[in-house]
Amino acid sequence: MWDPASGETFGEYARRKNLQVRPVGWTWRTRDQVSTGRREDGVPFERRVDQLGNETREHSDGRRDAIINLAI
Repeated sequence: MWDPASGETFGEYARRKNLQVRPVGWTWRTRDQVSTGRREDGVPFERRVDQLGNETREHSDGRRDAIINLAI
């Protein structure tokens, strides 16, 4: 067990124990997938799909559409 008072950093302890520790800020989740485009009438939009498959479209004219994935 790592002891903070030992003077050894946690990284040194983990390397000595051959533990794989991910750096702070990384995540195992995927990032949201973002794409942009234009509707048929020329209005730009941004489409965002999150890791669960939920889709959100934000249009520059103020509209927002959402498609929620309810699959379990």
